[in-house]
Amino acid sequence: MALPDHQAPPGAVLVAGVDEQGVEYVLEDDPHALPMVDPRYDVDDKNWVRYRTSWGGFLRLVIFVLAIIWVVTTARGRIYGWVDAQIEPDGEPGNLIELTIPSGASTNNVATLLENEGVISNATVFRYWLRCEGELSITGFLGCDAERTFQAGDYEIPTNLAFADAVAVLDQGPIPEIFVDFTIPEGLRLTELVERLLAVNSNFDRADLLDALRNPTLVSAYADATVPIDLRLEGTLFPATYDVAEEDVADEARFLQRMADTFDQRYENLLGEVGRDPAILELGLSDYEVIVVASMIEREARVDVDRPLIARAIYNRP
Repeated sequence: MALPDHQAPPGAVLVAGVDEQGVEYVLEDDPHALPMVDPRYDVDDKNWVRYRTSWGGFLRLVIFVLAIIWVVTTARGRIYGWVDAQIEPDGEPGNLIELTIPSGASTNNVATLLENEGVISNATVFRYWLRCEGELSITGFLGCDAERTFQAGDYEIPTNLAFADAVAVLDQGPIPEIFVDFTIPEGLRLTELVERLLAVNSNFDRADLLDALRNPTLVSAYADATVPIDLRLEGTLFPATYDVAEEDVADEARFLQRMADTFDQRYENLLGEVGRDPAILELGLSDYEVIVVASMIEREARVDVDRPLIARAIYNRP
């Protein structure tokens, strides 16, 4: 729409035209007017009317849209470039480190651990990358809900890894534990048990074993608190073959507590399966007294048929 700078007088003849700059204008042809001057440059000449071009607003809109597209495209490219740099960092993998994933660790915990140890560069991007199963996009991650878990344990893993390489190492599982087998036969008294443990495990120390046996924190649910401390665990350390992790082979207290826990569990299972014999209830024997008698029977019996005979002899004593 033309926007005149003034209204032409009545009866004036208007001559329209377009100059070389593309500006549309209308000149007033009045024989009584002052000599005509170039209206493009003489802003004081009131004998002309200037119009805005019909395509000027559209051009500005096109320029504005193109500017927005350029800004969005540039920002998108930079964001993608940054994300790609987190997923696949520059440089070669670093040195091997030892890393332990604790039991019960969530995916978020593992991601944070990997970032703190320098295995990956960004835990947040790693979490979204896992949720999107490696197909991360700027908007697509909002709909990703894949679940990933990693096995607890000890790992050897390089630093500065791409996400896919880090996951590949974790998916192989932790370093297998090395176990040592100890066999403890039935019928040993505590003093004999100490000698047996020292014989089968050179990492145990005699003084530490004796200290552990006297330590009140070493407990069995069926031990008798009234018995002297050196003997209170007699009969409550279960004889069996135990597999012990390599890092625990020198931990005397831990192994003895494991023997006591195994005994408690086996005894509870036995009570749950067969219950207490009526004769035991009639005699008013405590669990610890039953255990002592059972230990005596196990020590003396050579074959299975001897056990009831030995038990009868013990219980029928005056």
